[in-house]
Amino acid sequence: MLNCKKTIELLYPYLDRELSAQELEEIQEHLDMCPPCARHFALESGMLRIVSKACKSVQAPAALRARVMSTCMKAAEPPRSQ
Repeated sequence: MLNCKKTIELLYPYLDRELSAQELEEIQEHLDMCPPCARHFALESGMLRIVSKACKSVQAPAALRARVMSTCMKAAEPPRSQ
């Protein structure tokens, strides 16, 4: 059984469904038994929904998107041999 500290550490991976089925189940079990953590998760989940809804109508400037893509492409490149 997870404790509160570990459950909170896994908050965003849980909300983003980036965890294994077992981890998701363990966190859900903790939330079912721990009202303070359940409230914390509900607050964060609600905030993510608000931000997501608000951001759907906003697009980042083209220059920013280009810089982000360039950075991602560079990060994905294999290291150069020396």
